[in-house]
Amino acid sequence: MTLALQARYAKVYLALAVVGFIVPFIPFVEWLLMYGIAPQIFWTQLTDNHISMFAWLDVVIAALVVYCVTFQWRQQLSHRALLSVILSTSLIGVSCGLPLLLYFISAKIPKAQGL
Repeated sequence: MTLALQARYAKVYLALAVVGFIVPFIPFVEWLLMYGIAPQIFWTQLTDNHISMFAWLDVVIAALVVYCVTFQWRQQLSHRALLSVILSTSLIGVSCGLPLLLYFISAKIPKAQGL
């Protein structure tokens, strides 16, 4: 893969991280405006049916994969990058954390190759 193509992918990953931050928060903010901070209602709706459980378990497993890959890259990425990925995955979701991790990795590869 050329350096220009890697740089283009890095920009795409960063854009997807921003989208992955904004898009899931729209319905979440609407929910907060409707119910306020209500953990009991949140948990009830989260576990209300099989589709909800499927979606949330899928997200949890995907987050575990992001954590594992982040841990695998801990020697090559900066402390700030690692913390950004872990916090964004934990507080926002995989939709932000995974593209952010891919951005940091894709930005690191040309440097590791001496390009």
